[in-house]
Amino acid sequence: MTTTINTDDSVLSELATRWASVYGLRHVPADNRYRGIIDGVCVEVAVVDQTLQALFFSPTGSLISQIASDFAGFTNLARSGVALTSLTGLISRRPDDLGSCVLTLSIPQLLAVGPDKFDEIPALVVKDFHQFGTAANAMICKLCQAPSPTQLVQYDEQYHVICDNCFQTFQQRAMENPTAAAKPTVNWKKALPTMLITMVIGGVVWGVLQHQAFRLPFYFLVALPGIGVMAHARFAARAAHGMNRQLLVAIVATSVIAIVIGNVIGFAFALAALKVRATWWEILRTYFEHYLPANWQEEALYFVGGLIGIYFAWAAHKPKTQGEIVQRL
Repeated sequence: MTTTINTDDSVLSELATRWASVYGLRHVPADNRYRGIIDGVCVEVAVVDQTLQALFFSPTGSLISQIASDFAGFTNLARSGVALTSLTGLISRRPDDLGSCVLTLSIPQLLAVGPDKFDEIPALVVKDFHQFGTAANAMICKLCQAPSPTQLVQYDEQYHVICDNCFQTFQQRAMENPTAAAKPTVNWKKALPTMLITMVIGGVVWGVLQHQAFRLPFYFLVALPGIGVMAHARFAARAAHGMNRQLLVAIVATSVIAIVIGNVIGFAFALAALKVRATWWEILRTYFEHYLPANWQEEALYFVGGLIGIYFAWAAHKPKTQGEIVQRL
């Protein structure tokens, strides 16, 4: 069966739907995109900026060499008439990332390929993946370790492959209580070191910015702790692959320590400007015993800025309800 490709922008959505129908991709209503697994290759299709885009990756085969060679080995796709320059390689810093690629096709490119070859494009990309180590049946379910998972889902800003049983179980629980908050599993082994590192770095940066040489206005100094706390929470949530109330408490505690570290460093700069020489122990004792009690209103404003940052960080990363997650899986 052939279809006529026209230049109406709405046809891109129809073509995305056609690929979904041919390859059994699942529609994700919240993002209006399609996800699935084709012979061991994970695929996500969407219409982005008036182009048809398809993300391809596999947990079982490395694409890094092909990304480095501008996909010179993707001979199956090249023979279809699709220019290899339509492929963009993606590599993150995660140690388990084997590379991925995004195929971007505009309407003129689709016209050049023609309707007869359009349906074959995802299958040809999958064949090229198989040339470089991707196995058709080597994946296992992320949740129960069952072989040959069939569902590609996105959770905590990461993609996972799961089996039909686990997917249906999650859907059923969400239907029974869609407003119940999901309980993300926080990776404390990654979250704690990340929080400690960003706490120290953030505290030192905050203290240095209080140096008289910068001459920052006071209102900007009040806003800076909030910005720093939001960044601190962002790093922690990404490292933990989620957010829960226990992690929020840890973020609040480390944020307070970071602000105190910065305030003490800023106080040390103020003493140095007055030609006062003191050890760090003397600076700490003077700050807490004399300076803080006399200037607590000013110091409190910095913590207010931090609290505002915590509020926005929690709003951005708070656990979603089960119903919301299902809509975006």
